[in-house]
Amino acid sequence: MQYNILVIDDSKTFNQKITDGLHFLGCIVTQAYSLEEARKKIQKDQFDYIILDLVLPDGDGEELFEELTKEQISKIIVLTGDSDYQRRSYIFNSGVLEYFSKTVSTQKIVSDIQLLLKNIRRNKEINILIVDDSSFIRQMLKKILKPKKFNIYEAKDGLEGIDILNQNDFQLILLDYEMSGMDGLDFLLKIKKEQKFFELPVIMLSGSANQDIIAKVLKNGASDFLKKPFVTEELLLKCDLHIKNYLNIQLIKEKEQKIQETQKHKSMFLANMSH
Repeated sequence: MQYNILVIDDSKTFNQKITDGLHFLGCIVTQAYSLEEARKKIQKDQFDYIILDLVLPDGDGEELFEELTKEQISKIIVLTGDSDYQRRSYIFNSGVLEYFSKTVSTQKIVSDIQLLLKNIRRNKEINILIVDDSSFIRQMLKKILKPKKFNIYEAKDGLEGIDILNQNDFQLILLDYEMSGMDGLDFLLKIKKEQKFFELPVIMLSGSANQDIIAKVLKNGASDFLKKPFVTEELLLKCDLHIKNYLNIQLIKEKEQKIQETQKHKSMFLANMSH
C-alpha cells in the first residue's frame, strides 16, 4: 500500500507516531509542522492523502481548504481535538475524506487511519448503484462517495435500475423511495424475489421520516433507511457498515461452499476406493 502521504501536525511526538503507523503499511510519508511548511510541500509534491491537524502554530488548518482544489480537499483526513458537532458537520460538508477526533488514544487514531486506507483500497472493487429520479440527489451522492473510491453507477428510475443491476455485480444499492413509474418499494419487492439479490444491502432514501414507511421498507428487505437531506458522515458510515457485512456474508458462504466441495470429493474418493 505505497501511498504518498503528507502529515501536518505541530506535535513532533504525535506526528511521528502517525508517520510510524503509515510506514508500517508501506506508505511514503512527508512531515510538516506548520501551515507555511505544509503549503510549500503541497506546491512542490503530489500527495495521495493529506493528514491535517486543524490547530497549528501559524493558523487554522481550515485555511488550506480555500487554497486547495476540490480534488485535493477530498484527500484530506482531518485530525482535531475539537468535538463541536456543527464544526465537524461543516468540515465534512467541505468535502474532506475523513475526520478523526484526537480525544482518543494515538494508537486508536493510527489504527483508524490504517483501516481507512485499507478500506479505500478495497473500495476500488466495490460497485454501488444509485437509483433516484432526481439528478441533483444523484450528483450529491456521487460527490460524497467519490473520495472513498467506490465505483458508482446511477439510474434515473426503477426500470433503468433493474437493467443496470442485471448487467453488473453490486455490493450496495442506494434507492429513492418516491419515484414515478416503479417506485422504491416496487423495485425492492421485485429484486428481493430473486435469490441472487436477496442478501444485497439496500439503503432506502426518502424525504419523509414517516414510521409506517420506514417499517414497511425494512420488513420488505431494505437493510437501512436514510432521510433526505443527508448527514454526510452518517451516510458514509452506513455505507461502509452494510458493505462490510455483505462482504463478510459472501466470504462465509464461499468458505462453506469450499468445505462442501471438499467433503463431496472426499466421499467420491472413498467410494471409488471401496470398489
